[in-house]
Amino acid sequence: MKRDALSCLGLCGVMFLLLIVQEFIPPLAGMGLARVLLVPMVVCYAALSLPFAFMLIVVFFSGLSMDFLNLQWVGDKPEIVPGATVFYFFAVGAICQGLRVLFLRGYWWLFSLMSGLSTSLLLALQFMFISYRRFDTGGIEWNSLVFWRIFAPGLIAFLLAPFFHLLVHFVGRNLLPTETRPSRVYG
Repeated sequence: MKRDALSCLGLCGVMFLLLIVQEFIPPLAGMGLARVLLVPMVVCYAALSLPFAFMLIVVFFSGLSMDFLNLQWVGDKPEIVPGATVFYFFAVGAICQGLRVLFLRGYWWLFSLMSGLSTSLLLALQFMFISYRRFDTGGIEWNSLVFWRIFAPGLIAFLLAPFFHLLVHFVGRNLLPTETRPSRVYG
């Protein structure tokens, strides 16, 4: 329980730092000026490695943080309602909780897969919400720029997830007190 609470606090801190870092990463010129999103990766890791109650804390904190950072008003209405990302992260977290047993047994690739899928799906849902809000001004417009801005961040999250996983385990093994260290490589 103590280890899970420390992990939850640590992941919330890491999520906050990555939220700031991802704002300073320039858009990727070769991929349609897609942005790198790191927060969904942390949410997936929290959902796969923490018990349900601690996962909810990370989901709530990260969802609200992302919503308020990306809040855009058109007229008198926000394009994406604050709190929508919390519900999305909760759905992703619930799916990841079902895969948690496999992840704890050593199937680390589930983290990479879920990070990539959840990042791209988040951006696709945001695109649909924005298109719905702007439907009277032109409807849905799908082109290669939209494709890259949805799928490139998912691909990047998929590729960065194993390095994040190794970094978290290195920190967990070497910096946590002895009584809170994980007993297994993936636990």
